[in-house]
Amino acid sequence: MLNPLRPKSSLASVTAITHNLRRDWGRSALNDETPDNHWRQCFGPGIKDATVQRLSSASDEIAAAAGTCIVDQEDETRHVILIVSGILKAVRFSRNGHAIWLSDFRPGDLAGEMSILTEKRRTSSLVAGTDSQLLTVSGSVFSNLLDDDAGLARATAAMLATRLATTSNQLASLMVTPVVGRLYAELIDLGKPVPGDDELFQLDSQFSVVVLSERIHASREATSRALTTLEHRGLAVRSLRGIDVVLPTDFRIN
Repeated sequence: MLNPLRPKSSLASVTAITHNLRRDWGRSALNDETPDNHWRQCFGPGIKDATVQRLSSASDEIAAAAGTCIVDQEDETRHVILIVSGILKAVRFSRNGHAIWLSDFRPGDLAGEMSILTEKRRTSSLVAGTDSQLLTVSGSVFSNLLDDDAGLARATAAMLATRLATTSNQLASLMVTPVVGRLYAELIDLGKPVPGDDELFQLDSQFSVVVLSERIHASREATSRALTTLEHRGLAVRSLRGIDVVLPTDFRIN
């Protein structure tokens, strides 16, 4: 199989595991700064001092090891998560458990606000790409703060709009970029379906970058870069036996 079994975890279990890592908020262990500073840097000067104080007092400090699933796709729990250090990866798992990379969250980014604003289940999972330190606030607290502070609401909406635009452009470029789109279509066309997994196709080792570049009428360098792009997205992986390709059910046009 191309991907390991979908990780199962939740923010609640991560919080429980790392509860003993919480420290005196007089000085946070996170970059030697107080939570107030992190929240202020995240939302900017437009939010009220009282809002910063409420966010700080309601914060939980989480230390997550690389590979930890912070929140699970379809999870009903709602928290906002501020990334203080490390990288969280937003991935969407296909029906058969293949992880498709959507975006990265880096220090200063906020995650989880969409599920609070829409009051719906999460549409993707968050997995720690590196050892990460996080601040979390419950959805109920954050929702009340949004109602009380227009500056917080504007800042949150602006961050969400920017992220959605970036993600949409990234996903669109996957198919719009001529070489990437042609290569992906060719890999699917050449691949043999894997019994028991209707989203996975396999190509044997005869289909090298050289062969593929000739088939899609592109240079070897462009083909290699396109294949790396597909690998980064979780749509392909190279191995000694050849290339495995994922065509998620969500990608298909009926």
